[in-house]
Amino acid sequence: MPGCVDMLDSRQPLRVPGQLFADDTVGLAPSLDNLHAMFAHFSQWAEDHYMGFGVKKCGVMALGRHSDVVALREQADRWQLGGERVPVVSEYRYLGALINSDLSMRNIVGDRVNKSRRAVEALDSVLGGRDIPINVRTSVLKTCILPVLTYGCEVWGMDSTSGVNRLQTILNQCLRRLVGVGAKAPGVATAPLLRELGIAPIEAMAAAARTRAFLKAPTLNTCISDLVRQPSRMRPNTWTSGTVRWLDRFARASAELAQNVRVPPAWRSLQPRVASNLVKAAVWGRFETSSSACTNTWSIYSQASYVGNPLPQYGTGIPAGAVAGLHIMIQLRTRVFPTARRLARIHAMPERFLHHCPACGGDVIESIEHILLECPRWECHRRNFGALAPDFNGFVRRFATSPEDINALLLGGVPPSLHGATHFTGNGRFFQLWRQALPHIAFFVVHVSHSRNVLLREMGLGPSRISRMGRRPDG
Repeated sequence: MPGCVDMLDSRQPLRVPGQLFADDTVGLAPSLDNLHAMFAHFSQWAEDHYMGFGVKKCGVMALGRHSDVVALREQADRWQLGGERVPVVSEYRYLGALINSDLSMRNIVGDRVNKSRRAVEALDSVLGGRDIPINVRTSVLKTCILPVLTYGCEVWGMDSTSGVNRLQTILNQCLRRLVGVGAKAPGVATAPLLRELGIAPIEAMAAAARTRAFLKAPTLNTCISDLVRQPSRMRPNTWTSGTVRWLDRFARASAELAQNVRVPPAWRSLQPRVASNLVKAAVWGRFETSSSACTNTWSIYSQASYVGNPLPQYGTGIPAGAVAGLHIMIQLRTRVFPTARRLARIHAMPERFLHHCPACGGDVIESIEHILLECPRWECHRRNFGALAPDFNGFVRRFATSPEDINALLLGGVPPSLHGATHFTGNGRFFQLWRQALPHIAFFVVHVSHSRNVLLREMGLGPSRISRMGRRPDG
């Protein structure tokens, strides 16, 4: 502990190995006798400077699998600060991280899981508030819950044994709450929801944070600089060596795993923030193409180029009455909207609706394209929308013919057949017309959804039961 010397006898300075942060002190001792001497030194220093210790917040803990925990507890009377006994503990919370005697990353992540669950419960009504704009609720998730989920990820990021999937599960539940899907509803793809809301997977954020911390460490004026510049050769598995191995392995494979988002082999020469962003993009891309996330839903979402035009950014730019419509548009984009086929698959509707539309009665699958563009039951809403946004409607009909292409354009995407076309770039004519027509599109989907809910309620399947997707209806 630099600077912490024996003030009693300047002829024999005593250096205590440890760490100082604000008013917290951590001391490290290789033996029980050294530990006793360290306690005596701290007590004398506090007495000389008229200071005291919050002993109730202190603890003595043995680190490592081969430490003598029994002897530490048997000699509990020796561990005193200012005449008060310091308890012997098996785990201790330091700077917000719950550390146990084995220095287990899984234990730290488990503590994050518990804290995150409490944070989600406290904000549940906000995350699911349909009257609150989606961009506001997304900001609440990013500012109030994500920091709890990822706190300390510079330490446990890149560690496959830490149990990071448990944190991702909590984030997935928050995403479902934001878009109005049941926590246990099957067939919900996470990848489109993450992209639509602009939130990276936990493993991507954690790996990026650890990369930035590792590359920034050598420039700091603390002991972490020495640990990174001169890594230990006696211990093969350390934070430094693990980070280097992960980055070396990931840099070689990033071109295949991240869809041409490459982390250069010379990653050591990159600026910390640049390398961090590259790692986040690469891990995020790997998540989207992994077997667990690569679904037909993600394929439809990515091919329609919704990624470049996320809907939450328009949450405060449309009339208050259209906020619900923007929410429904996100459901339609990410394919979590409760169509009859989807409800029949989870036994929330009779099996005949797998290939039968409950609105028009036709022997046709009630897909999203059928609801918005083809079902005769909602033709009046389509006519009203066409009258309110004639320029947009005419422009779309001019360039797109198939229901899939028209649906992609209606929801603010660009179908594959129109990729690269002049009018469909970021500042092209299409997006100018689409932004002007967005309030009318939002009102259109609200009217269709409301009319459909009324119809389903008359059929004995009300909106309350639809919202409980994944549960079998009573009876």
